[in-house]
Amino acid sequence: MVVKKEKAIRSRIYPKIYDPAYLLTHSNIQVFKYLLNILPKDKTLSVLDLGCGYKPFKYLLEEHGIVANYIGVDFSLENAEPDFIVDLNKENLPFEDESFDLIIISEVLEHIYKPFHVLDESIRVLKKGGLIYISTPFILGNHEIPYDYFRYTDYFYKRYFEENNLEILHIRKAGSILSAPFFIFNLFIAGLFKGSKIKFV
Repeated sequence: MVVKKEKAIRSRIYPKIYDPAYLLTHSNIQVFKYLLNILPKDKTLSVLDLGCGYKPFKYLLEEHGIVANYIGVDFSLENAEPDFIVDLNKENLPFEDESFDLIIISEVLEHIYKPFHVLDESIRVLKKGGLIYISTPFILGNHEIPYDYFRYTDYFYKRYFEENNLEILHIRKAGSILSAPFFIFNLFIAGLFKGSKIKFV
């Protein structure tokens, strides 16, 4: 269990080149570091991580000297250590309005059948002047089957947040034309040597 948790955290914040989603994850971390640079370090932040898993971003915040009251939400205890178990498709977040300085929604929104409910709830519990970090895949095969529903473009985010009077500070598309072949090749290697200690690209 400990090894699985450590691997899950490492692959999300310190991806290795042999990780199948290396390019995507590496790009996401670059955007998260942009976020780290604009977060205040002179106060304790209230942070909400939706679909938190093992809370990998908590470690990044701590490494950058950001003190956070960190709360994780997930739909079960499987492969996760949430503070609250919530079905984000239909249940409201159990927090008062304007409770959080930062909300993290990383690689989660594509697994939510009713994404507008989650986004609307996130805006409700976000403090004025607060920040939301979102990352979602685009060119990626079905995963976490059968809970994989959507792929989002930057136009979706621009329209949704503009209609809700929120400013978009930064959008970064992950990867390039080589990302998909690289991803597929790494999946092939991972499957070929599953259970083996051999790791290479």
